[in-house]
Amino acid sequence: MILIGEVRDSETALEAIRAAQTGHLVLATLHCNDGVDAVQRLADLDMSANSIASELTAVIAQRLARRICEGCREPTLPDGSIMAELYPDGAPADFQCFEGRGCDRCRGTGTFGRIAVVEFMQVGPEIRRAIARQVVVDDLRVLAAQGDMQTLRDSALELVRKGTIPLSELYDVLSAEQMRPAE
Repeated sequence: MILIGEVRDSETALEAIRAAQTGHLVLATLHCNDGVDAVQRLADLDMSANSIASELTAVIAQRLARRICEGCREPTLPDGSIMAELYPDGAPADFQCFEGRGCDRCRGTGTFGRIAVVEFMQVGPEIRRAIARQVVVDDLRVLAAQGDMQTLRDSALELVRKGTIPLSELYDVLSAEQMRPAE
């Protein structure tokens, strides 16, 4: 296994691809907006589409979100403007959310610690073929979402429903595009 702290340039990307081609498991970080953007980032670093398609196994994207303090967590009504962005056609009837009211444990902030909001894209045969054909990133994103990719949005909403993060935290972990449901 080879760990690369960050792939910032073409030389590092090429060495990562070469190591993967020789059978090594390569774990590396890239600065991207989400998992699908990692494919575009590697292409921007002059990696061939066929090399990316054949060697990329999975991509994990993450954001850190503030965790609701367990000492003062309570149910709350969802903010209407956030809900309209998340669910333009109407929210699920059973949607619930929580927030921290503030206590000694969290020093009145309502949050205590952080948790990762995670996107996971496994590169299966269909996505591999799309990468090799150099499908546009937006189309690749749709293809991945139609598969079993857990998006940042999915992960964040699950954490909201469980009462782990406040609904308002979504503005800090999701882009405006990611707030909208997949089409």
